[in-house]
Amino acid sequence: MTSPVDHPVLGRMTYDPDLHWYQGQTESRGLPVALTLSCDEGPPAFDALAAVVADLDRLREDAEAQAVADLLALKNEEWLDEDDGEGAETAESFRAKLRLESVGLAPDGVVTFSFEDGDLFWGHAILVDRAADGTWDEADIAG
Repeated sequence: MTSPVDHPVLGRMTYDPDLHWYQGQTESRGLPVALTLSCDEGPPAFDALAAVVADLDRLREDAEAQAVADLLALKNEEWLDEDDGEGAETAESFRAKLRLESVGLAPDGVVTFSFEDGDLFWGHAILVDRAADGTWDEADIAG
């Protein structure tokens, strides 16, 4: 069993042996955000995750913008519930429905931002990945 780690930025991170990751929690916009740090392939990169958390507000904004850029047209073209009179989403209304649920760091340096979708895609999660080099991958829906 691996002992919990108390990190100066991340707070208490506890190890889950079934998932091979450390987990903790932070806040963004006054709401809780789960943190995960995968350590399948070597020692956990606590300081790399701490750098993400330290810049979380800006990175969250960037992830939301990526989700809007990649998924707004999909929502309006294929996921409208016209039987209920649902109208097209704007970039602003789409973004306002996103709620950051978790941030995870993989061993390869990819950071995954997972958002609750505010029922945009009928309860599917919205995932946005940021590569280790800082570039953003295309947002996707999951679940």
